[in-house]
Amino acid sequence: MRRLSLVIVAVALCALPGCRKRPAADEPAAPAAPLTVAAGFHHDPKFDVDGYYLPVTPVQAGNFKLTNLAMGSESDFAQWEAGEREGVFGPMIIDLEDVSSPVVANELGQPGHKVTARALPERYRLFPGEVAFAASDPKVGQILFVGRYDQTALAAERKDRTGQKPVLTGSLQVGAARFDGVSFTYFEGD
Repeated sequence: MRRLSLVIVAVALCALPGCRKRPAADEPAAPAAPLTVAAGFHHDPKFDVDGYYLPVTPVQAGNFKLTNLAMGSESDFAQWEAGEREGVFGPMIIDLEDVSSPVVANELGQPGHKVTARALPERYRLFPGEVAFAASDPKVGQILFVGRYDQTALAAERKDRTGQKPVLTGSLQVGAARFDGVSFTYFEGD
């Protein structure tokens, strides 16, 4: 009887999540769910995220390195959604630069690579609990970003302007390359 009790206890313990078989180091991990962005342009006009978001760690797909994610003001979103699009700027932008191209002075007089990709939105959602952005560029292909803001950290960074604490985290796909856990700090801009 004691042996049967021990077997029952052992079986019950192995049913706990921590006892389940884990994949070996050489087994491939389960594929991440595909990044998706719903059709259309949707945002909360009261959710102000205007500024530049700089990656905490380098993110590079092939020769293209992520330089920033830019978010416009409420009026930028309203104009875009009303169909007023100039083709150079949008309410959400992902900027990348080709690190194999020559270094030149950018529009701020800072060094940057000559070949860049500036992706304007094809669809987006921006609400306090989510941000999702889809774009494409002929040089890099489809670009998707799905993430969320740390609203407390964003409010603190806007006040203190240290540019030190991550305020936005998510998953980025550039062409076929996917990067999960990408974090961004906040920069108000010049």
